[in-house]
Amino acid sequence: MSTFYDRLLAEKQELDERHGKLIDFLASDKINNLDARQISLLNIQVNIMAAYSQVLLERIALIEEPA
Repeated sequence: MSTFYDRLLAEKQELDERHGKLIDFLASDKINNLDARQISLLNIQVNIMAAYSQVLLERIALIEEPA
C-alpha cells in the first residue's frame, strides 16, 4: 500500500514527464499543424503545469522537513 507521500511523488513524476513532452512538442515542427488558438492554449497549459509541479514540490518538501 502506498502512502500519501508516495502518491505525491508519483503525481509529480508523472506531471513532470507530461510537462517535458509538451515542451518538446511546442519546440517541434508539429506545432505548425495547429491553429493559433490551440497553440495559445498549449502555452497557457505548459505554464500551469510548471506552477502545479512547483506546488507539488513544495508540498513534498513540507512532508520531508524534520518536525
